[in-house]
Amino acid sequence: MIWPFPRPHPPMILRPKRPLERPLMTIAAGFRCQNGIVLCADSQYTAWYGKYYGAKLFGAFPKNGVVMTAFAGLTDHMGEVKDKIEKSVEGVEVSVDGIKSLVCSLLNAYQPPEGEMFQMLTAFHLKDGGHYLFASNRVADMPATWFPVNHYECVGSGASPLIHYLVRLFERLPAFSIEQAGILGMYLVRQAEKYGEGVGGEAQICALNEQGVMVAPYRGLVEEKEKLLKGEEYDLALLLSSLIDDRVSEDDFDKTLKTLCSRMKDFRRNLRECPMF
Repeated sequence: MIWPFPRPHPPMILRPKRPLERPLMTIAAGFRCQNGIVLCADSQYTAWYGKYYGAKLFGAFPKNGVVMTAFAGLTDHMGEVKDKIEKSVEGVEVSVDGIKSLVCSLLNAYQPPEGEMFQMLTAFHLKDGGHYLFASNRVADMPATWFPVNHYECVGSGASPLIHYLVRLFERLPAFSIEQAGILGMYLVRQAEKYGEGVGGEAQICALNEQGVMVAPYRGLVEEKEKLLKGEEYDLALLLSSLIDDRVSEDDFDKTLKTLCSRMKDFRRNLRECPMF
């Protein structure tokens, strides 16, 4: 299988002997959907020597399923953890407890400096057990955590209160599809890029569908949908502003809603003409 995202290749440069700032964090998000699980992340690596771009979503293939991981926080050990997960599960039977033990033991092998974190989202499908999504966190002087994600989870420095608020606007929808969650994930990455540190680059999105097959959009479709989303950001901001501004009369608010309704219908048609998955 050819992985759709580039592997990270930092520039070859000698590290100076004096201590420098650690790499900045990122954003990653996971969604449990009606027909699968979606992981998304940005693609920017920020280190003491500058920025570069590469994958933060990875796949591993045990004998009885598929495992996807998304990383956030310190990037120093991300490649090592990814490689060890791939080698540990490739071609063997795995269980939920086995994946939990593997992830926690790998995270516990690295102790972040005080005030810094190494975070992971782990999504997997087992042929005899369905879909699973878990979040893990490793901070200085504390063992790795492992907890189930029932709806969604955002990790990394970009997972600000604003990002959680945006997700909760959509949380009351009766059912999320992986297509809808993919679009929302792209929007969250763009917003985190505006308001968070160390976030940027192309949004990466990958999903496990109902059959447990890993699917990913073509890059061109991602870029095209990002342009569509940017065009609707003003409308969303206008709606939020009208909701919380007591000076806006009910008549004016009704007019705003009618205008936005018409624009959103056009937006929906444009999205359907360019399906993500």
